Amino acid sequence: MKWFVLPLGQWIVPKEKDIVLNGGQIEVEDNNGNEMTMLSKGRLYVNSKLVIPGPPKKSGWVKENGKWVYYDTTTFQKKVGWYKVGSTWYFMNSSGAMVTGWLKVGTVWYFFADNGAMKTAWLKSGKNWYYFKSSGVMQVGWLKIDNVWYYFNSNGVMATGTLTIGRKSYLFDKNGVWIR
Repeated sequence: MKWFVLPLGQWIVPKEKDIVLNGGQIEVEDNNGNEMTMLSKGRLYVNSKLVIPGPPKKSGWVKENGKWVYYDTTTFQKKVGWYKVGSTWYFMNSSGAMVTGWLKVGTVWYFFADNGAMKTAWLKSGKNWYYFKSSGVMQVGWLKIDNVWYYFNSNGVMATGTLTIGRKSYLFDKNGVWIR
């Protein structure tokens, strides 16, 4: 007997017989004459006996209570903490909700776009510029980019104008480039 995944959920049904839609439920009959019924809420019955209770397993991005959560496509488990989908990193809080905006993890800061993607490289937020390393960590202190030096304050904001660092005064142009 051949089996396949039904597009309406994560259930498998025999392929040999036609699928009949009957009042919001799916009915099939296998080669042995067993009648299988899947109700719209995902419960599967074989010969009127409940075989699989409850809804189909969730997979991928799902919106729950207005928040996006991610269910692993193999284990169907809700992800919590760091998770990489394709080449993009996301962070899900302790309830599994996708984080957007600023997030402090330990002693470092990260920023997540409205779609939840972890930010790397330059970010303009309001009137301030920030830089995030390839790891997503917000840059503080000196940083050389394309042979140009920048300085990022302890709050991550790129320095412009005159700034005293230690006992020395530095001048940065309006683009944050260190002049002298």
